[in-house]
Amino acid sequence: MSFDWNKLIDVANHLHSEPTLNPEARCRSVINRAYYCAYHLAVEYAEGHLGFQATQTGPDHTRILDFFRQRQSSNPQRITLIVANLERLKKQRIDADYRKDIPVNNRKAEAALRLAQSIIQAISSP
Repeated sequence: MSFDWNKLIDVANHLHSEPTLNPEARCRSVINRAYYCAYHLAVEYAEGHLGFQATQTGPDHTRILDFFRQRQSSNPQRITLIVANLERLKKQRIDADYRKDIPVNNRKAEAALRLAQSIIQAISSP
């Protein structure tokens, strides 16, 4: 049985609503889970519909964005939205995971959730 990457957005939403956790650690974790949900769903979509071949290595995070950019003419509105929002979410995730000098708050966590949801919706729509 394969894992359903949509479950990560459920975890992100649960963390977001958990008041007992340290606020900044909670928000950083929300951003991380939201990104990985959107990223993995984007990879699955590209593999299943557009012929992307993931290597399951770190460079795939950039490769998937480049791959979508090269195929923007096939569905410009959908792919433009996926690329723009996945890029923004990736930057937020890198800041949340690696930049302790950059404060991460509830506003940023909520923005990450919105970005992830927009990617999920774009991928899920016919």
